[in-house]
Amino acid sequence: MIEETPPQRSFLQRHRIAVIAAAVAAGVLALGGVGWAVAASNSSPPPAPAVAAPPATSTPPKHKAATNDTIRGTVQTQSGDTWTVRTRAGATFTVTITSKTQFGTKKDPSSAARFPIGAMVVVTGRADDSSITATRISSPSTASDTPTQ
Repeated sequence: MIEETPPQRSFLQRHRIAVIAAAVAAGVLALGGVGWAVAASNSSPPPAPAVAAPPATSTPPKHKAATNDTIRGTVQTQSGDTWTVRTRAGATFTVTITSKTQFGTKKDPSSAARFPIGAMVVVTGRADDSSITATRISSPSTASDTPTQ
């Protein structure tokens, strides 16, 4: 009698559970990666931390002159065409006097000698941070409706 040997089972039949488990694991990983990529592309980036912009110059501005470029204060020093004026608020401005600077008012013209150290003055001109190029220097009593710093 010839014995018949049972037919050999194929690789897939012998390892059916392992093949199914591997296919499921690959699918989960693939779907998880796609889900992660979609979620990452749809989310907005985290907000940037609030950081103040650096000043335009290497020395930060100490204070600003009034919007109409007029300051009121006391003459602290005088050195030729450069004066220092301190406002009531304690801000110090370097005042540059040019050949176009007028002293006093149109009705009561004057000269630089009228404004010694310690005199109260109203300086009008082009201000930049802590300096002003004076177009007019007058006394507060003769300046009309001049805003104060």
